[in-house]
Amino acid sequence: PTPTRTGYTFNGWFTATSGGSQVTTSTTVKTASDHTLYAQWKDITAPVISGIENGKIYCSEQTVTVSDNDGIKAVTVNGDAVELDAKNQFTLKANGEQTIVVTDNADNTAKMTVTVNNGHTDENPKDHICDICAVRFTDCKDDNKDGYCDICGIIVDEYLVNPCKDAEISVAGEQSVKYGRSVTITATATGVPSGYYLAIYIDGNQVAVAEGNGTDTTEVSFNAKEVKNDINYTVKVIDKDSNVQKDADGNELSKDGGKITCDNCCVWKFIYYLKKLLMFLIKIVEIILYQIISAI
Repeated sequence: PTPTRTGYTFNGWFTATSGGSQVTTSTTVKTASDHTLYAQWKDITAPVISGIENGKIYCSEQTVTVSDNDGIKAVTVNGDAVELDAKNQFTLKANGEQTIVVTDNADNTAKMTVTVNNGHTDENPKDHICDICAVRFTDCKDDNKDGYCDICGIIVDEYLVNPCKDAEISVAGEQSVKYGRSVTITATATGVPSGYYLAIYIDGNQVAVAEGNGTDTTEVSFNAKEVKNDINYTVKVIDKDSNVQKDADGNELSKDGGKITCDNCCVWKFIYYLKKLLMFLIKIVEIILYQIISAI
């Protein structure tokens, strides 16, 4: 019988899975016993190139994946050999028009030609359409509103409206707090859209953050406990990666909150440590009473 197998041609029946002797209708069988024959095949399916489309133009480097049933023998780009990673992938750099040729272990080949450029061009900025990939910048899919097109991955801030351009930050200004007491630092801002944040920083460290809600006022606060030193804080409008945003004039949306002065005169220090001592003594008394009651 002649078997069939998708993607392969039948090479015949043999005495081994590979190699061996071919058995045909004219083969003489000299041993009177059961014989096992094995079908041998030739792969006729070309390798698959994915991650790019033939003839397409791209505006940034692309990740290309190659696959084949019987394994890959070689991959070249414009005639130069390419090494694949563990996932059978390689990066197609921004070098203009490039032809990829993939050869499998059965010498089947697949070929694809694409153009990969480094960035967008727009000869008529009013159209906001890339002359290379034809993406309309104002229509770029940008779910995170971070200035990066989710279609082509290129940052297109110069074509997209600055989402935080109208944001304005308000701070409470200078405050005073008695030694060891707590103080709440509060700041507000208008014009912070969803997906962006109003954050408080103390000594360069972010201590509180609140997501914007569009046209309404966004408020963020931080409760500084047991203040013993002066506090200098800054309020900023940031994105999800903590990058400071800019206003319509290109200035960073960052505002000095002013100094919170700690009144550390000896009277307030004495009251603070006296309270600490009383709390400690109360704790000791509670422990002693608990032990007495447990022993009864």
